[in-house]
Amino acid sequence: MKSEFPLYILSLFFLFSACDKTADPANPIDKKLIGHWINPTYNADFSVITFTRVSDFGEIEYGVAFKENQLFIERKNATGCGTPPITYGNFEGIWSSTDSTLSISVENWNGTTDYQWRVTSLDHQNLTIEVLDTEHHWEE
Repeated sequence: MKSEFPLYILSLFFLFSACDKTADPANPIDKKLIGHWINPTYNADFSVITFTRVSDFGEIEYGVAFKENQLFIERKNATGCGTPPITYGNFEGIWSSTDSTLSISVENWNGTTDYQWRVTSLDHQNLTIEVLDTEHHWEE
């Protein structure tokens, strides 16, 4: 029995190590993307936006959050009027990624907005995206 015990343990080790391990199909940028991003800065034609990572949204600022399970939150103007004082609200949507391209669909006070963004730079502090497309679907 003594000599069989190590063989039993060794057999279990090989059995579990031989199991089919499915590779994580998630895009490598997804984990880095998870978090809150604010302080957008834009290039001259608004086609490139750089965000700064923070722990949470502030009370009076635009921002986006990528959450696990493809939940997207956009903090933005909650009313149709852009005249101060501006009221901000969090609007929920979904996001997905393919390579460096993000597809986002988010509700807002007057319908839905779909974004297509390409991540051009992403590190612990900054997210830079190129705006590929923005489409608004207005409620009637």
